[in-house]
Amino acid sequence: MSLKDLDIKLSYISCGDDNIAKAFLVPALKQAKRYRRSVGFFSSGVFGPIIDGIVALSRSGGTIELIASLKLNAEDVEAINLGYQRREQIIENAFTRDFLSEIEALDDAKLQLLATLIANGILDIRIAVTETVGIYHDKLGIIEDFDGNVVVFYGSANESLGGYKNNYEKIRVVKSWVVSDVASIEDEQSEFEALWNGLNPYVKVIGYKESAKTHILEIVEQRKNGTSSGISAPIKLRDYQEEAINAWVNNGYHGFYVMATGTGKTWTAIYSAKKLLESHAAMIEQPFSPMDILDHAKLQKMIDTPICLDESITDPFVARQALEIGACGFVNIKPARVGGLAHSLEINRLCKQAGVGCWVGGMMESDVGKGICVELAAMDNMVYPNDITPETDNYPEPIAVRPLEHVAPWKLPVAQTPGTPIKPDMEKMLAKTRLHCSLKAEG
Repeated sequence: MSLKDLDIKLSYISCGDDNIAKAFLVPALKQAKRYRRSVGFFSSGVFGPIIDGIVALSRSGGTIELIASLKLNAEDVEAINLGYQRREQIIENAFTRDFLSEIEALDDAKLQLLATLIANGILDIRIAVTETVGIYHDKLGIIEDFDGNVVVFYGSANESLGGYKNNYEKIRVVKSWVVSDVASIEDEQSEFEALWNGLNPYVKVIGYKESAKTHILEIVEQRKNGTSSGISAPIKLRDYQEEAINAWVNNGYHGFYVMATGTGKTWTAIYSAKKLLESHAAMIEQPFSPMDILDHAKLQKMIDTPICLDESITDPFVARQALEIGACGFVNIKPARVGGLAHSLEINRLCKQAGVGCWVGGMMESDVGKGICVELAAMDNMVYPNDITPETDNYPEPIAVRPLEHVAPWKLPVAQTPGTPIKPDMEKMLAKTRLHCSLKAEG
């Protein structure tokens, strides 16, 4: 069977049963000796819709030649303009950034398929780059069978899940055995040949096969070791990153890193902070946004220094979630933020049960509220010095009958009798009152 035996239409869309992948690409790839594709961008999601065709092509000894463009961010463009690094290296680093993001999203079976295609020389990848900061945006596909028959397709679809399924896309198809299509076939084949061999005067191609192979095999190995994804995933620094960090440590934790785009400056900075914290810090308090419990858990797995959650802990429910995924080593309880004394007590109980110590922080309370903070701070499992100050640190005129005062440097007294530890001076309160209402129960 050959491409000529297939009922190939003039065009296909990405929707419905008669779509690009199901009705055209998969059947055509099953007959293919060579699949040549140039696209604006490549996505790992493509493997789902056309995987049957790719597997059949590889089993038949076929090959795939892929040219894909890349997305340069503003930092990449600036680095190129300022000449910080060879343009080709910046481009490869930028492509690697997106390539790694895509292949890490593959499940194990599809990742192994991609690894096999590259390792066996079936798939070759090259990066297309224009001479300006624009991108290569043409979408061209050429499928050739073992009898020399060729079909060419072009249109809006990229080599991606969106291009073949999610988006509305359309491609047009020409066939070498149709006389009126021969000129178009030859034109598009010449276009691809020029691109692939670096002969297009406006688009440069950079080989990426070996880099792709290296990155894919690294991820395969990580998954075999159970370290490729999830909260416990480690990052292996490159030699030059280790050398830079060691030089910074030896310089007394002082200095600046001058690193080109794509060389891993973010992870160098993170592991530098890790070194500093392991030597100096008792804890890191709330490094990420309050809603970001998961990233706190990821960071806590990477470092020995305890993370203290503060603004993240808004009630016992959130506290329990954070404790269950190991997001912290300490919790700062602010009664005014977590919903009062009952919630504060419950959070402390959960933390004690999980082996996580607590400490109390005041907010902008009067001494009436701060007195309750002091009582909470005196309870079991409060293992770190508390952050509570008298009202006079915030307000010039206290409103308590007996203001909260230090009994010794950095020490505040606990109550000696049951009930509210510090009572408000009602005359002072009324003098400062601007609005008043009374609520009465009926009956």
